[in-house]
Formats: sequence, structure tokens, C-alpha cells
Amino acid sequence: MAKLELNLPPESARRGADPKAAILLILSLATFGLVAWIALRGGGALTPAAGPEGEAKLLADLADTLERRTLYGAAADVLARHIEAARPEGEALGQALYRRGRDLMLAGRHEEAARALLEAEARGLPDEERRRAKQLVLDCLSALGKHEAREEAARSLAEYGRTEAGGPVARLSGETISAGELVEELGREVRAEMAMQAASLPPGTFEQHVKEAVHARLRDEEALKQVAERMLAERVLFREAVERKLDQEPETAKEAERFRRAYLASRVVRALLQDVRVTALDVQNHYEAHKEDYAIPEAVRISSARFDDRAAAEAALAAGAAGVPFAPVEGWVERGGSIPGIGRSAEVEAHLFALEPGKPSDRPIEAAKAFYLFRVEEKRPRRIPALDEARSRVETDLLAAKREEAIARLQAELSGKFNARIEEDGIRKLAGTAEGKAEAKGAEKAGDKAQDKAADKPQGKETL
Repeated sequence: MAKLELNLPPESARRGADPKAAILLILSLATFGLVAWIALRGGGALTPAAGPEGEAKLLADLADTLERRTLYGAAADVLARHIEAARPEGEALGQALYRRGRDLMLAGRHEEAARALLEAEARGLPDEERRRAKQLVLDCLSALGKHEAREEAARSLAEYGRTEAGGPVARLSGETISAGELVEELGREVRAEMAMQAASLPPGTFEQHVKEAVHARLRDEEALKQVAERMLAERVLFREAVERKLDQEPETAKEAERFRRAYLASRVVRALLQDVRVTALDVQNHYEAHKEDYAIPEAVRISSARFDDRAAAEAALAAGAAGVPFAPVEGWVERGGSIPGIGRSAEVEAHLFALEPGKPSDRPIEAAKAFYLFRVEEKRPRRIPALDEARSRVETDLLAAKREEAIARLQAELSGKFNARIEEDGIRKLAGTAEGKAEAKGAEKAGDKAQDKAADKPQGKETL
């Protein structure tokens, strides 16, 4: 335990000090004296035993004593030092954080308590303590006046209670799959399905969309059954693989290590990206600097008539406008975009944007193995949208750019930290070796072909 320095500043520095600071100093000294007195009365010592284990034990004993004396704030601070000294992991860390969070709440430090309890849940807790931690978080949010956040947390707690109360959802010999495990797997599946949509969603809304999708599927019995079936299939296959001792093969260890590296690397990136934000001023500045990128292109709304051959199209055109079976084409055809039923065609696009509204084509246009007549119903000029109209696109683009920058900075920082670099000579040699092998293989094949041809060539008659 670090030695507490209680030296007062020099006399000259103390003259004219703020009375509030003096009161705080007196209270701090009084608290320290009280903690020391309690520790001594409880048989403890203020000097740690040798080594980190002795210090951790001393801090744990002191926290126990403070809790018995209902000095919860001081106990929470001591527990923070205990966690640093003991370095618990997994469920043990979760339980230590839960205890500290409970003490912080009892001391009225609700914001710190909520953070500690949420971290305890993330680190892992037994079911009953996890339920209590969720309830304590609700109490902290109520005390902080964060009613919307409390309602969301309450819904989550209710959902958790419902899934845990439902009992196992699948069984196999010696093992069950709980409702909670199924919900976690469902969340992973939904998150993976929606990953491709993340870039098109407004910033900060991805997790909310995932939650809504999960809640919707929790009401679909067939969907839940399918998830349970997939989980069962995976577990029985895993057991069979273990019986075949596939888990002991070197390739399994290699794949497990590759997965471990990729997973842990993705955790670092996710943690980094959670802190990337865009402000209203960022959005305004990005929009002003890139207005042209958000331009809405010129477009036409059209009707079309399709014919299998040129003669039919010309006959319809000769009969006048009434003889052409025009049908409206859904949506706008933008310059540079795809034309429904045809795809991209520079010739058709040029023809469409040359037509005046209400005027039909003056000749059949060949495209996509057919002949078309068109009529432009409405034209929309190119324009730059106002910021409010383009805000969602601007925020999405800016957030993506900021995330790329953050990842690039982190990569550069970590490359320096771990002395990571590309060995150009090694790459060059590998490429040269591969090229040499390819050339040798090509020469070998050429030689084989020459021999085959020689073997197939008719031989001359032997001289008797």
C-alpha cells in the first residue's frame, strides 16, 4: 500500500487559503484518523504484509471492518485499492465490483455505483447476484433522475426475468441450454445479420435496432425453436468431434489461436469505435465542405412501351400517341443510374434526358434484346439539398470517416508500441520465389508436352 503523505504545505502558501479548502483538509484528516482507529481496534495494521497478497488481504479486512461500521464510502474506496492489488479475474472480479457498487450506492455515490455494477455484470456474476445488480442499477438511475434510462433498464430486467424463469429450452445428455443462453445466441445472430445495415443506420442507433429485432423474435415461437435447433446441432457435433479427438489435433489449436487473435483484436476495435462521436458542429462543417457529394442528381419520371421487334415498335409509333401502349415506370430514373427493366445504358439515358415532358420517343430505341418507346412524364433538376434534408447521410459518412481515422491512428500507435513493421525483403523474396516456382512449373509442363508430342509422332520404318 502506498504511504500516505500528510505533510502540510509551507506556512507562506497557507496564508490566505480558501476557508472551504481548509475545512475539506480537516475532514480528510479526520476521516483518515477514523479509518486508522477502526483498523487498529479491529486488530489490523496500517502497514501491509510483505508482497501483493498481504496487501490485498489487509485491504479486504479493512473493507470488511468499514462495512460493519456502515462507512460505505470509505469501504468502496478501499475495495477499489483491493481490486488493484488482488487483480481478480472472471467471476471473482465481477463479485468484487458488485460489492464495491453496492457500497457506493449505500454511500449515495449513485453515478459511480451504476458504473461499477454495470461493469460487474459484464465481468460475470452468479445468476442471483446478477439479478440484484440489475435491480441496484435501477435504484441508482432513479436517484440520478435518469427516468428514460431506468425504464429501458427495467424492460431489460423484466425480459431477463422472463427468459430465466422459462427453464431450459433444450437438453442433451448431461447438459441443458437455458433460455438466457438462447437469448444471447439470438442476439449474436441478429447482430451478424444486421452488420451490413450498420453503415446505413443513423449514428448510435445500431444497438437499438438490434434490441428491437431481438424483442420481436422473442415473440416468435418458431424462430426461437430454430435457434435452439441450431444450438443443439452445434453441441452434438462438438461432442462428436471431442470423441474423435479432433480437439487434440495441431490444426485445431492453430484455428483456435487464429480465432482468439481475431476476436480479441475485434474487441479492441469495438471499444475504440464506441467512443467515436460526431457533434452538430462537425456535421455542419462536413456538409459545407462536401456539399457536392450530397447533390441530388437530375432525374426523369417515365412511361415506356416494350416491343419484341423494330417493326412492331414503328407500327405503334406510326399510329400516333394513342396507339402506343405506354405503362408508367415506378420511381425516378436518375442520371447515371439504372433504368428499370434495362439496366445501365448510356444510349437510353441520353435519349430520355433529351426528351421534353409529355413528348414520346420519335424512334424505337433498342436495348436489352427488345425495342422501346419512351415518354417523359416529369423532369427533376439537379439540386443541393439543405443540411436538414441531408443530415442523416452526412452523419453516417462523417462517422464512418472518423472511425477509419481512429482505427488508422490506433494502428499507427500500436505499431510503434510493439515495433510492428513489414519486412520488404521478405515479401520480395516470397514473391520472387513464387514467380520462380511458377516459371519452373511452366517449363516442366512445356517439357512434358514436348515429350508427349514426340511419343505420338509416327516413327519411320526400321531398316532391315
